[in-house]
Amino acid sequence: MDNWGEVAIKRIRGEIVDCGICYKPILYKYSHNAYPVSDKRCCEDCNYNTVLPERMSRANPSEL
Repeated sequence: MDNWGEVAIKRIRGEIVDCGICYKPILYKYSHNAYPVSDKRCCEDCNYNTVLPERMSRANPSEL
């Protein structure tokens, strides 16, 4: 994605989104559900470092 025109077109098509936590642009197909931290999509780094720990802290121990 070196060409800014290509990036702009992919953004319009919804192929590129911004991470809902760190706001880094990512390809939608590689994004993750950021709930409960955000209602948007997130990058892999934020998923592993922010979202998953938050989900585990909210999990009911009897459900695990």
